[in-house]
Amino acid sequence: MGYDIGWLIPRLRNPGRLWYCASSITVAVVGLFSKIIVEFLNKTTVYNREALARAVHRPREVPLLTVSNHHSCFDDPGLWGKKQFQ
Repeated sequence: MGYDIGWLIPRLRNPGRLWYCASSITVAVVGLFSKIIVEFLNKTTVYNREALARAVHRPREVPLLTVSNHHSCFDDPGLWGKKQFQ
């Protein structure tokens, strides 16, 4: 069941080809820009790498619990860049 939001932007009730083309180009450009940031300008710091490596090589019946502490407001465009141009 969709939402009736036609009142919000009446011109977008029936978008034309230009809208679809522009939105596709926008997603591609944002994805490419995100790819550049994620691949070339991103810095990852791993603490206790040796302890994690030892924990990964464990018996199959022993579960592994990891904790990651991060903050990001780059989630959606970053995922677009990672998945779109791989």
